[in-house]
Amino acid sequence: RHRRGKASRSREVERQVLVKTSFEQNQKRHCEEAGKASQLAGTGLTDAVDINVLVRRIETVQTFMKAGIPLKKIDYLRPLLEANHSSVTDSPHLTTYVPFILEEEDKRLKSELASTSALSVVFDGSTHLSEALAIVVRFVDKEWCLQQRLLRLHVVARSLNGQQLTRELIRCLSLAFQIPAGKLVAAMRDGAAVNGAALQSLKEIMFPRLYDVICASHSPDNVGRRFNMPLLDDFGKWWVGLFARSPAAKLAWRTKPGLAIKSGSNTPWWSYWEVLDQLLTCFADVEPFLRNLDVAPAYRRNLLGVLDEQESLVQLKMELAATIDAGKVFVSKTYLLEGDGDVIVDAYA
Repeated sequence: RHRRGKASRSREVERQVLVKTSFEQNQKRHCEEAGKASQLAGTGLTDAVDINVLVRRIETVQTFMKAGIPLKKIDYLRPLLEANHSSVTDSPHLTTYVPFILEEEDKRLKSELASTSALSVVFDGSTHLSEALAIVVRFVDKEWCLQQRLLRLHVVARSLNGQQLTRELIRCLSLAFQIPAGKLVAAMRDGAAVNGAALQSLKEIMFPRLYDVICASHSPDNVGRRFNMPLLDDFGKWWVGLFARSPAAKLAWRTKPGLAIKSGSNTPWWSYWEVLDQLLTCFADVEPFLRNLDVAPAYRRNLLGVLDEQESLVQLKMELAATIDAGKVFVSKTYLLEGDGDVIVDAYA
């Protein structure tokens, strides 16, 4: 038992020494490359630090980054983190550990990707204000489980054109993660023209085996845009507008039926259908709720105008029921084909 304990302590000391050595080597190189060795000398990062303290600080920064908590919050939590007499130091100092942690994470990802025989890439960008370009790779591991890893989340001031997008993909896949040309076999994207142009250039320049897979989820999602329900469209717009314009109406709805109201969005799949699905579920509460509401008079008047007329009420119920019944199969297939569940072949089993 004494020998096992001694061996265990020896391995722990060896691990800590390796961490410190690797950290010091990487930090020295970062300083030399940036020409700021003299500026960092006074921060304590390059000073002699106890091994346990160094490991503790790195683990603290890693934990905060994994949780998505800004490092400046550490200054408020510092008394708690230092309760066991371990020095954590302040957030500006801990921020200097980030390059080392990022480099270690990149090494881990490179090692994992190098052990795979084939990879596919998924890339897309948002269109809200500045663009956030996400690059994800997918592969099947040794246990035949589908895995995916986020390689980059790059924020740019403006939407990228085809050449700029190609450049970002090559910089990430080929230069940063050194993925061989023959290992990347497929790319998944939506049908935007800029994505198609970028993928074509990527095949010609760097990855000739690349198979172009246009996002299958867009097809069933676009089916919903062709539903012809004129009265339901108007009623749904007034219903969404009522809660978008009046926080008091939103609070009143939560108080009465006891459900948080769903609001439509142009980004998620079938977002408007989700709103109508909730409307159908709570349809019996809609008219009493509107009768007792004393805010947003224009929206309230339009909605009650449909409910008070028998012919329009019957048409509304029929259009609402048909939309929900017809949409269920498309909604389920949209999310299945998106990739969160089985792969695309299983969707047709």
